[in-house]
Amino acid sequence: MRPYRLRYHLAKGPNFMKWQVRNKKLNLVDYCDPDSFVYTCLNGKLNNSSRTAQKIHDGDNKTVCSWISYSHFLGVNETLYSHSACRSMSGLTRISYNPRIQPNWIKYDSPETNIDGFEGDVFIINKSLYVSTIELNNYIGIAEEKFESNSLYVS
Repeated sequence: MRPYRLRYHLAKGPNFMKWQVRNKKLNLVDYCDPDSFVYTCLNGKLNNSSRTAQKIHDGDNKTVCSWISYSHFLGVNETLYSHSACRSMSGLTRISYNPRIQPNWIKYDSPETNIDGFEGDVFIINKSLYVSTIELNNYIGIAEEKFESNSLYVS
């Protein structure tokens, strides 16, 4: 079970463009300034409401359509270097979500790569999100295998 959710809050008001951290178990919500936000979601999952994201991609108004659910965290502003996967930024891949650009989670430098549903630790530094390059490449390989095995086209 993943009782925590993290998303970027875009509703007008005092928490506009802040990270929203929600504890579903205790029904608590907190907002964090992205300019000084360092956070690690352990056992995170990249969630996307694909129908809503596609509508936004096609021009509808933005509404909540993506979030990261996770089971544990290292704590707000906990240094990433205390986590073994983050000792070297070279072992991380930046990821992104903006349904105006692409209606799914993507590798930041490869927008054609759909990574919806990826599961692993997610590291947040200010407004940027990172995941383990090895875990992501393994996930992408598995996703491509499933696509190829479900394809009706046989070469």
